[in-house]
Amino acid sequence: LMCGQGLDAGDVSDYELSGAPAAAMGVWALSFAGSPDLPIVGGTLASGTSLVLAVPFTTDGLGRFAMRLDGAAAVIDLVAQSVVIDPSIPTGVAFSNALLLELGR
Repeated sequence: LMCGQGLDAGDVSDYELSGAPAAAMGVWALSFAGSPDLPIVGGTLASGTSLVLAVPFTTDGLGRFAMRLDGAAAVIDLVAQSVVIDPSIPTGVAFSNALLLELGR
């Protein structure tokens, strides 16, 4: 669900992360929705037991990361979430909120 609606074939949306440390390494994780969550390094990867894609990234000088998401014709629900190295917190790893991506609708 991106901005209140699904992403059908031909639709486009943006995934944006902000508030992370500048130049921090992270991973954008994509999992099948409805799978059990995965508790890991002091946080929770939503639906993380079905992780299908992990894309490494580095935040910009303002602690932001963005990527374009294209819709799909196939109907599938995925969960997107970012995990970022953050030495300012006790666990050293910060988890973003998870987002439901409803593709094909």
